[in-house]
Amino acid sequence: LKIYKNGANYKDAHTNASNATLTKMDMHIQAIIDLSETDYIEFYAYSAGTSPFFESGGKTTYFGMFKLL
Repeated sequence: LKIYKNGANYKDAHTNASNATLTKMDMHIQAIIDLSETDYIEFYAYSAGTSPFFESGGKTTYFGMFKLL
């Protein structure tokens, strides 16, 4: 998982599960990011392997963002 700020990598989280047979893997990433009016945030996920996939939906994917004053 990666968080990008204005097109540049800001923070990432990764794991190596190459030696395991998995049916599910949870990953988490969090950051406090100082943003100006024109800044933008992007989120990326990458999986490598013979048959990687990402499952999304209400039961598997959660996202939250808050504006701190």
